[in-house]
Amino acid sequence: MFSGVAQATLLKGLVSDAEGKPLPYASVLVVGTSKGAIANSQGRYELSLSPGKYTLLCQYVGYAQQQSVITIQQEAIEVNFILLRQELVMPDVVLTKGEDPAYEIIRSTIAQQAENLDRIRAYSCQVYSKGQLRLRSFPKKFMGEKVDFEDGDSSQQKIIYLSETVSRFSIGEPAKRKVEVISSKVSGSSDGYGLAVPDQYSLYR
Repeated sequence: MFSGVAQATLLKGLVSDAEGKPLPYASVLVVGTSKGAIANSQGRYELSLSPGKYTLLCQYVGYAQQQSVITIQQEAIEVNFILLRQELVMPDVVLTKGEDPAYEIIRSTIAQQAENLDRIRAYSCQVYSKGQLRLRSFPKKFMGEKVDFEDGDSSQQKIIYLSETVSRFSIGEPAKRKVEVISSKVSGSSDGYGLAVPDQYSLYR
């Protein structure tokens, strides 16, 4: 009685560079199949294949890949790969005087000015504003009051007024504006100072 089951044969080898230095973790693939092996830290690999003819593909990052056609029989076989470092040659770069691409974008924006201007007629946003008054030099009295930064301003920044405000700004049709103050903090005298409506800027005006 005979058995028709083919015995797997051991295939092994070394992957190195032109100077004989091992290339650790290089890959050895069997072309046309899902089989393959990864070399160990010494550049050695092992793979079991049934008898037959195969094409091996060895590759390593930074090196030119190499193919080898082998025939597996009953005996173990050793196939070594010597990979050559791959040089990447950049093509010549020709610099020519031309127009800045940004100019075309600007022209396209200007051409659609009327359409974009009225595209959004109503919106709302949250605004943070901060205002302060600081003296570069100061007299003994300011607005009828004694100025004494030695006691009142520990940071010595000569700030006489500071205002911080978080508000919700809304605009709708026709040109309706609404400012809702969410929170506000004021330090110093607020006489003559207060919240201003946020400035609006448009690229299309």
